[in-house]
Amino acid sequence: MFFQENGITVDKVVKDYQDVNNLFRFQKMSAVINIPNQGRNKVKFGFYIREQATIFNVPLFTHLDTVDAVMCLQKQSLIASEVRTLSEYYKMDIF
Repeated sequence: MFFQENGITVDKVVKDYQDVNNLFRFQKMSAVINIPNQGRNKVKFGFYIREQATIFNVPLFTHLDTVDAVMCLQKQSLIASEVRTLSEYYKMDIF
């Protein structure tokens, strides 16, 4: 519900290690939203998803508040959809 209310399209939800690997290898993703509930437990599926996002350089969100903040900024056209350094954001004078 949160995603649809904020205009986020969820293309696929997978629950298999091979499916996750194939998604990262063969499909373009704008971002991954994965909320950890077990911390940094390396044997958990969510840890694997976060690890793959890091390996394949896909933006990763681990908290809905961060997703909400980014969505608000994009709606206000204050930031472009490009990676910037923290100092570049401070220079934008949006804080």
